[in-house]
Order: sequence, then structure tokens, then C-alpha cells
Amino acid sequence: MPKIIKPLTETEIRNAKPKEKEYRLYDGEGLYIIIYPDGRKRWRLDYVFNKKRNTKSLGKYPEVSLKEARELKREIKKKIKEGINPSSRAKVILEEKNNSTFKDVALEYFKIREDLSENYIKDSIQKLKKNIFPYVGHKHMDDIESLEMLDILLKIDKRGANVTAKKTFSIVERIYKYAVMHRYAKRNIMSDLDKRIAFRTVKSSNFKHTTDPKELKEILLAIDMYKGDFATKIALKILPYVFVRPFVIRHMEWDEIDFENKMWEIPKEKMKTKREHLVPLTNTVIKYINEMKEISYGVSKYVFPSKVSNLKPLSENTLNFALKRLGFDVTAHGFRHTASTILHENMHIHKLDKDVIEIQLAHTINGVRGTYNKAEYIEERIRLMQWWSDYLDNLKTQ
Repeated sequence: MPKIIKPLTETEIRNAKPKEKEYRLYDGEGLYIIIYPDGRKRWRLDYVFNKKRNTKSLGKYPEVSLKEARELKREIKKKIKEGINPSSRAKVILEEKNNSTFKDVALEYFKIREDLSENYIKDSIQKLKKNIFPYVGHKHMDDIESLEMLDILLKIDKRGANVTAKKTFSIVERIYKYAVMHRYAKRNIMSDLDKRIAFRTVKSSNFKHTTDPKELKEILLAIDMYKGDFATKIALKILPYVFVRPFVIRHMEWDEIDFENKMWEIPKEKMKTKREHLVPLTNTVIKYINEMKEISYGVSKYVFPSKVSNLKPLSENTLNFALKRLGFDVTAHGFRHTASTILHENMHIHKLDKDVIEIQLAHTINGVRGTYNKAEYIEERIRLMQWWSDYLDNLKTQ
């Protein structure tokens, strides 16, 4: 009976330590990664072509992520089914792609990213059209120097668009990773650059938030005393605990909540990443949701209906206006940043991996991102949300 190989995880690969002799971690279907004594990690794929066993190098980690290695494996397996020897095909592929420009590759990248929302893709392409394509869109990927790209990005920053500069940096970085993986480029020029050092540090006026426990306590207590619309009050009480985007909390529906298993299942249509998302609900959150039952359950599909009509959710600016009325210079979206910062700073206490935090924030992360399903790390996420709920509960009583 063949041995069953458990697929690798990004965390497992990242934490793999060098030993006296090189060793392998297997992902299945011939894909594995070699960990060398000096700490290097390289991908290999064993395959059979014309009844002969072959091995192909897929690049080094982390330049080639787990997700990217799997995609390369699938591409090679497809070529084998077509009767094409991957070893002899590599040079031909590179020659065929030598005429592709940065613009060509960028547009192809976003065409295949079906996991991203249409609005995000549209916004990203618009950033490229405005800031990158006019300068290097016509060039081949390997003809662009890292410092040349940095100068272009710094121009965005210097005109006061610091956030746009950083986002565009990340977009270009992902395009280059795709280009290297699919042989449009020989190397990722963005790996020479450090976004944190490149751009000036500015406090963004967007998504104002606090990471000061004393101020956070004041905000939580003030929300408890809010005298305005009841639905707005309960939505604000829940938001710091679940730290989803304001759009998602405003559009929360009764049939998305599993009270028995204490889970909120958000459909992909409401998520920026176009993927279903699970939010474990603690007793504190369930208690707040139950306070809305007499108001909207059976009356509106929304947990937090608009004051104007039960057919509509709370309006877009309602939560931010309420926070302003309470006298705080923070935004509803800012609770995501608050939770992210404090949860990362307290990893030594709750002892949960940063990937668990990022997945609960519905951020896209390498490796896990490639094999994502809505229940990824769900047990750890339940523990994380309970720790965070206890943290906020205790903060209010201190």
C-alpha cells in the first residue's frame, strides 16, 4: 500500500531547521523541498517522462513559495500529458516569452487572479496605468533595474501619496514573483528593495485607530454608553471583537450565524478576497447579537437594519459618525488595525502563530494562501478569538 503523504504548510517549511546532513520534506506527487546544512531550501520535482525518471529544480525558497511550487508542478505535469519533455521545454518557453513587456505580464497576472475581487483588480491596474506603465510598461521584465523601479515608486511617495506608493510597490512585487515563476523574468528585482526603508514614515489619515490600551478602554466604555440608534450601538459593540471590515458588519445577516456552533460564516460576495470567511463567535459576541433579536430577527434579513428601512442595512458612514459623536478620532475600519497590532505584539502570551492572526484578518498570505479554505487553522482561530474577547472584556473592567 503506497505511503500517504501529508501536504506541507508554509509554516512547516519556514520553521524547518538545517541539520548536519541535507534532508527532504515531501508535499506529494513528486514535489519536495531540500533543506541543506547551510540553511538553503530548494524545491525539486521528480517526474517520469518516456518511462524514465527525471528530476527538475523549481527554484529556491522563499523566492518560490509553496503555492508557486505547486503551480509549477501542475504546469509541468500538464506538459508531460501533452507529450512535452519539461527539461527540453524550459529553454523554448523562455525564448517564446522574451517579447513580453512588463505591461503584458502585469495584465496577464491580474487576468488569472480569480481569487481577487473585481474592484481590487480594477484599482490595482489603475495604479499601474497611472504610475508604472508610462515609464516601464513597454520594457521587458529583465531590462528594468531595481533602482529604476525604486525611483518611479519614490515619485509617487514624494507627491504625498505614501499609501499609494506602498500599495503599488506590493503590486509590482507580486507581478515579478509571477514573472519569475512563469519564466517571463530571470530574477525578481523587487527582492533588492525594502519597502519599510524606501518610503518615508507617515501617519495615514485613513483608518485612524489606537493601539493604546487606555484609549481603547475609553472607546469601549463610551460605546457601551452610546445613546443613539440601538442597531448602531450594538454593531459598534461587536466590531472591536470580530475586527471585520465595516461593510461586512453592516451587512451581517441572520442566516449567516450558526448559534449552535458559535460561528459566523461570511459569504465570498461580501469579502474583499472573494473567499468565504469564518469568524468564531465568543459568548460576549453572542450576547450582543442576541440583544438585536427583539429588534430585527424575523423583521429584517439584516442583523443591523437601517433606521429608514428594514430592507436595507446600516448606511455606509453610520459607524464612523457615531464614533465621532462619541468624541474619538478613530474609524470603524481602524479596529482591524488595533486588533492586528495588539494580537501580533502578544504572540508570546497567546502563543498562536502570526499566520493564524493573518487568516482571521482575511489577509492573503503565502503558502496558506495557496491552499486556503475557510476553515484553515479553525481550532487555533477559535482560541485566538477567545483570547482577544477576554482581553477586551478584562480591559473594560480594569
